[in-house]
Amino acid sequence: MAKKKPPAADPLTVYQLLVDATPGLEIKGAKSHYTSLNGNMFSFLSTENRLALRLSADERAAFLATHPGMECYQHGVLMNDYVLIPDTLLVNKQQMTAWFRKCYANAQRLMPRPTKRPVAKSAKKARKKK
Repeated sequence: MAKKKPPAADPLTVYQLLVDATPGLEIKGAKSHYTSLNGNMFSFLSTENRLALRLSADERAAFLATHPGMECYQHGVLMNDYVLIPDTLLVNKQQMTAWFRKCYANAQRLMPRPTKRPVAKSAKKARKKK
């Protein structure tokens, strides 16, 4: 008798569960879903609806050793720090939680990036008066 494949998990549903389990996080983006911390994106859903996580170099190497070929490419360009999560891993809640925690811990170690918010009109007027 052939082995049954586990039911496919919806990447967005798994992603939402992982983010909801992490206090203070939320999924951003209306069309392109992602998470960020201190201006650094650390996870997202790819254009192919695949979950991508940003890992440290050591963790990325360990991940790719057990899940070869899961490098993350977006628009034909390799995203060096990211790996794609295979469907077989999406259905494993314990392993997914562990990898997402590693991803989040890595994001906490990254240097904050300044945001590029537009300057409000009132702030522009105040600068001109000086």
